Amino acid sequence: MKLDEYDIVQNSGLCAMALRRFVFEYLNAHPDQIEPHLPLCLCILPAALHDETSAILSNRRREGGLFNARADDRTLGVGLQDRIMDMSEISLEALRLGFTAGLLTYSADKGSVGVGLVSTLSYRPCKNVARIFQTAGRLGYWFATRPLAETCGLLRISL
Repeated sequence: MKLDEYDIVQNSGLCAMALRRFVFEYLNAHPDQIEPHLPLCLCILPAALHDETSAILSNRRREGGLFNARADDRTLGVGLQDRIMDMSEISLEALRLGFTAGLLTYSADKGSVGVGLVSTLSYRPCKNVARIFQTAGRLGYWFATRPLAETCGLLRISL
């Protein structure tokens, strides 16, 4: 069954799983294994759920992939800041569900989001959902390994 963008956005469970993938990749890629701060998580779904952005980013190599994507498509990130604002409720609902279901954890003293104990390894998504997860993972890697200002600049967003 092929899910369209509207169906996926309405599915908080899939969105929570995409955020878990972002946090997992971020944590594994960060040199100090630091968890991402909560506001950073609000940027992920608007990029990963956007068909054009996801198509550009999902299959890029980790090293240099974001730079190459921006060089290949100068429109990358156009409108992303507005989508972040428009989709904030969806992102917050996905985070809430992720915390409740044990996919994600929240550290109030650090303001960071971690990976919960519930695993998603047995879930095999359809092709377009897999691309969303792949995009979320790539974003986790790039945000963890590049300076925040640089990554935000390439995506044309500000936190």
